Amino acid sequence: MKDNKARDINELISEESLKRDSEKRLLETEVLHRSHKLQNFDRFKYDLTKKGEDHEAAFKRLSAERREFTEKLRAYPTPAKIANTLASRMELAAPRFGHAGEGAFVFGAEGCVAAPRASDGISVAPTHNSAPHGRIQTRELGFLGNISFGSEGTEFGFLETTGDSLSEHIWLHNWRYTVLFPCISTASYLTYKFEVGVEAQLFSEADGMIMSFVSIGEEPSASPTSNIPVNIDGGWPLIADLNDPGPAYNGHYGFINGSVKVERTFSVGAGRTPAIAIVVGFVARLTSGHLRLQFSNFSSIGIGQVCYRYTPIPILTQA
Repeated sequence: MKDNKARDINELISEESLKRDSEKRLLETEVLHRSHKLQNFDRFKYDLTKKGEDHEAAFKRLSAERREFTEKLRAYPTPAKIANTLASRMELAAPRFGHAGEGAFVFGAEGCVAAPRASDGISVAPTHNSAPHGRIQTRELGFLGNISFGSEGTEFGFLETTGDSLSEHIWLHNWRYTVLFPCISTASYLTYKFEVGVEAQLFSEADGMIMSFVSIGEEPSASPTSNIPVNIDGGWPLIADLNDPGPAYNGHYGFINGSVKVERTFSVGAGRTPAIAIVVGFVARLTSGHLRLQFSNFSSIGIGQVCYRYTPIPILTQA
């Protein structure tokens, strides 16, 4: 019997590409972690000397490991960037009133759409020797794409290391959205933009880093059977060393904020309904100690809205 159950809008995202993107982000985390240590090696060298370890050998090992992980990343090709600058202005649609600097009238259409409620994606946590390490868990999937999350699994909700298999002490959790844009009557360039904000609320007795990432997929002609691949890097809103104090974080507890703006353009055929897939994620990479992702409140990620503009493609370009 055929299953006629309607798909949730966020299920239009390819599960295979979501998994592949998570694997890529884990490799990138390893590269960023080692790059950070190498760039700040004088600080780490002091700790190694206190422990009686050979800091020269440690430097060579970190460099070799970074090369190894960088080489593995080559298996994940990055799509070519699409320019946001349009060379021609031979528009075909009715004009709209222009903004400051655009002139009195501009052809095309524009607006903003609210980010939908997010859906849970993939969660990764260490499982070495079945020891309790904790996990990143969703607390609330709110309106306008707001996500609240924290850590739990151990007695006090900590992500914990055990002092062995350091490469396994990585936690990742991602969430996904599918954003649909209005159908356009003529072939056009669609430019969209949005901002992802992250607030990490921390109680830390750990050495390591926290990071947040954004990945994107683009679909010029969405339908209920679409399988949108996530294959575009949207940036890292947050990359922070847990030992570095900031305006609202003293190196042990407080808040660390970050954001990234995304703006891209792709072409859409006449009468089509374009869509984009947005994946946001949070990563904790610890070498020792324990970390809780809540302080006065839970950590959060938000988008709010996605703004867009259609600029019709000139006839000569379409031909």
